[in-house]
Amino acid sequence: MDNDSKRILVIGSSSSPHVVNRMAGFAKRGYQITILTDRIAGLEEMNEVSLYPTYHQINMSSVFSKTLYKINRFKELWNIYKELKSFKPDIVHIHYALNRLGIIFALLLRKPIIVSVMGGDILFNEKTVKRIDQYLVKLLLKRANEITTKSDYLKHEVLKFGNYGHKTRKIIWGVDAVFFYPFEESSLRDELNIPNKAQIIFCPKSLHPIYNIDLIIKAVSIVRDDFPNVFLILTDFHSDKEYKAMLIDLIEKLSLQKLVMIMDHIGHKEIVRYYNISDIIIGIPRYDGLPQSLLESMACAKPHILGNLERYKEIVEDGKSAMFTDFKPKDIAQSIKKLLSDKALRKAIGDKSREIVLNEADIQKNLNLVETIYEKYLPVHNN
Repeated sequence: MDNDSKRILVIGSSSSPHVVNRMAGFAKRGYQITILTDRIAGLEEMNEVSLYPTYHQINMSSVFSKTLYKINRFKELWNIYKELKSFKPDIVHIHYALNRLGIIFALLLRKPIIVSVMGGDILFNEKTVKRIDQYLVKLLLKRANEITTKSDYLKHEVLKFGNYGHKTRKIIWGVDAVFFYPFEESSLRDELNIPNKAQIIFCPKSLHPIYNIDLIIKAVSIVRDDFPNVFLILTDFHSDKEYKAMLIDLIEKLSLQKLVMIMDHIGHKEIVRYYNISDIIIGIPRYDGLPQSLLESMACAKPHILGNLERYKEIVEDGKSAMFTDFKPKDIAQSIKKLLSDKALRKAIGDKSREIVLNEADIQKNLNLVETIYEKYLPVHNN
């Protein structure tokens, strides 16, 4: 099969390392990839087409300006459609179903559609989603030729939209266990001026209310009484400005300025260093799919503290490959204390975590599963 017959149009974000790493894997296998994205990231492995090629700074209070904007925007979208059509994709693969313009382009192109749902894109009962977007997601799932989910829980949620069991399968996607692996990381401590005695907790979630960062900060305040060297690293990307301001006030109120560090956005190539510098990884959203940060930290053999959500239990077990906690500062603090006080337990959970990734969530194995789906719709296969 030559490269001309292996063209995939990806609809997703170039700023998402998960989407990029997945499709870079197929680029290495000889596929031609074009990604329709919200922002251009300068990727080498694939061609990028922006949904927003120009920025219009206009006075929207003017009727004429509004009309001019709409005309120019329609022209842009028409040009985007022509560019996508000229690519002549064999397959359209949407990563994250909640993408209004992406859905419209996918339907207009009249090509086989594969949808990889992530969690928040279909969990309408757990977040506010506009009716038009709910309708489009439902239409997308109905029209899709294949649907992949990262967990049995999400597969169950997909089946609530319709009788799609025949075209829905669980594919974790996973992580690159060669890139994400356990190693001694000491230089980062020096770069960040973190004391050698510090016991580091790293939360890779954004500063947004759904991730309960305030509960983690309050828990650290409790932990500090017994573990004065505790140190929390947070990361600032796609943050809610009001929530971030509230968190900064909370840190000051609890006198944690020397024990909490908020980093700017940590790139994909750097985050493995943060996992390996840490004693504990924590993420406690009240709703979730199967977070990539969980798989990444597991591959680095690090113990992860998770909110007590049933959906996580498909891949990890409390006390053996992760630690579950209720959504209260005292309970979170208790889990942190238990891990910080028991190095052997941290190692046992970390070792078991990496074993699970190698067996169930290795990206190459999962790319093979996705490729069996692609092959059903590639022209050579159908001839």
